[in-house]
Amino acid sequence: MTQEKKERLSYLGALALLFSYAESALPRFTPFFKLGLSNAVILASAGLDFPSFLLLCLVKSAAASLMSGTLLTPFFIVSIVQSLLSGSLVFFLCRMCGKSLSLFGISILASAFSSLVQVLLCSLYLGRGVWNFLGPMLIFSAFSGIFTAFLALRLGLEKALQNQSTKKIDSSSIDYASSLSSAEKISSVLKIILVVAFSVFVFSTGKLPFLFVALFLSAFLQKMSGHRILFLPHFFMWIFVFLSSVLVPNGRIIIKIWKISMTDGALLLALEKCLRLSSSLCLSRYASTISFPNGSVLSMTLSFFRKMSDRFESGESKEMKFFDRIRFALNEQFL
Repeated sequence: MTQEKKERLSYLGALALLFSYAESALPRFTPFFKLGLSNAVILASAGLDFPSFLLLCLVKSAAASLMSGTLLTPFFIVSIVQSLLSGSLVFFLCRMCGKSLSLFGISILASAFSSLVQVLLCSLYLGRGVWNFLGPMLIFSAFSGIFTAFLALRLGLEKALQNQSTKKIDSSSIDYASSLSSAEKISSVLKIILVVAFSVFVFSTGKLPFLFVALFLSAFLQKMSGHRILFLPHFFMWIFVFLSSVLVPNGRIIIKIWKISMTDGALLLALEKCLRLSSSLCLSRYASTISFPNGSVLSMTLSFFRKMSDRFESGESKEMKFFDRIRFALNEQFL
């Protein structure tokens, strides 16, 4: 892959990350559903060749998982698979039905398909109780699909990317060319070995005392890496896991509310899953300090994103409206 192509894919991946980051500035009505504004970039990038398009979906998902701290959790696998499958659907719908199906229709179909894939994959780990969320997720996906398409059209992403497809990305202000020192390479390798070994232990043990110890050590590693421990992500994740688990009877009934019976086996299984996922979440935050090879698409994507997010959070941009803040963050390079 040429350097120019790597820079373009990295810029698009960073643009998707910026939209995901900007989404955090919008009101969120429920902790379980996200609008997925980063998919606006995927919608607008269907003009790429298929291998490059899939690589963009992969980079977007991997970088987002790294930034959000879910890289070592089962949700990372869910994110990668649903991103590749829904992205492929977008690509072929744009190529085959672009004249008969509007961008809104493509976005809604892809969003609904993404929800279906997520529920299917999550049910493999969390159990069949997750399927109870499919209905609300499909309703929400229709809304998110409409908003994502509106964002792509409002910013003129598709036209802008087409017009700039032959121009070189301005990467003069992005520092990603320096090589890692020997100490940094050794540190990165040791961190990778540690998080992989720890992750294997967390998902192989079924003893609650060991899982509590694993959560404590994982939280300690996250704290030592300089990342604050935020309780809300863990809190919302535990609620989701418990709600999906208690709906599947397993063992002796200990609580019954109307027609919903909570069993001791279901609660213990939910606690076990929550401890594993929280440990993985902490390990993922620790893993985000790993230095990636300079010049790689992932490293370049994060470098571009840091530049964009700094402009998005600058004092000058905070007085702007939402769409103007995004334009300002892009430094008028595309839009």
